[in-house]
Amino acid sequence: MTHHDETGGVLPQPQGDARETSAETATGAGDAARRPDARRVPRIDALVPGALRERGRAALAGVESARANVETAGASVRGLGRRLRAPGALFGPPAPAVGVPAAPEHPLHRSQAEVAALLPRSFEVAVAEARGDVGQRGWTGRVFLVGESSPGCLVRRSPRAPLRGGEIASGLLDLAVEGLVGQHAGSSDDPHTVELLDPDGHVLLRSTPVDRRRDDRTVREVSLADGTPVAAVVAGARKDHHREVVPRGALRAAPVLTDLLDLYPGRESAARVWRGPEELASIRTEDRQRMLTVRDLTADDEALLVWAAALCWWGAGT
Repeated sequence: MTHHDETGGVLPQPQGDARETSAETATGAGDAARRPDARRVPRIDALVPGALRERGRAALAGVESARANVETAGASVRGLGRRLRAPGALFGPPAPAVGVPAAPEHPLHRSQAEVAALLPRSFEVAVAEARGDVGQRGWTGRVFLVGESSPGCLVRRSPRAPLRGGEIASGLLDLAVEGLVGQHAGSSDDPHTVELLDPDGHVLLRSTPVDRRRDDRTVREVSLADGTPVAAVVAGARKDHHREVVPRGALRAAPVLTDLLDLYPGRESAARVWRGPEELASIRTEDRQRMLTVRDLTADDEALLVWAAALCWWGAGT
């Protein structure tokens, strides 16, 4: 059959075989389009045997569980590290001292009568070194609590002043002589300043070592915070194991005697302040605890002198 186009030409028609092939192709394409999985890519797990697939899933679950355990362990290790580095812990900085007030920014000057009224009297309490870092409270040296639970006062021992060459040689000679004669190792020549503080950290009394001159037996001077003299600690002969504490300035009281003592931590020791047969104060070790006793001191001047004597116990030793 012949067709004519609009221009009058004759268009060629496909032969019989070509027409059949075209029809078959169209029919096949239509069938393929109608099949739902004709263009779907096969799943990978469908190509893996079931047993192998289950083992893989179990292995993956094991890996995830191990990862979770590692994360948990890591968190525990990090937490332990933080605890070990916390203040007061094994690898951390020292914790702030407990029971120690912050160092006052400005000194508080009191009169002799005001200081005497604040001095603790007639008590027996435990005395122990403050636990923790006193430097974080603004102090140097060592601080002792007079009454651990609620301190009525504190004793602070300043660091030793650095020695000059001549002082080192003299100190070694003194130690050698004292060792030969068997005298007490601690001496009031040790340059420790000792302060008695109120519960707020203000100075009540200050005991300061002095440079000894030839024939000068004064080894310590005790004063108020403003430098007003209260007492002097006088050395006897080298063989004496005690010091005499005499009043100075406006203080009116009979001199007292005090034992030499080195309040070294852990060392059992005892000392006392006395006048004649009367014991006015003492410090003793009972059941590994150091107990300080101050008798009933009714006179203000006597209370000042006894505390001036007791401060000597923190001034000797290393």
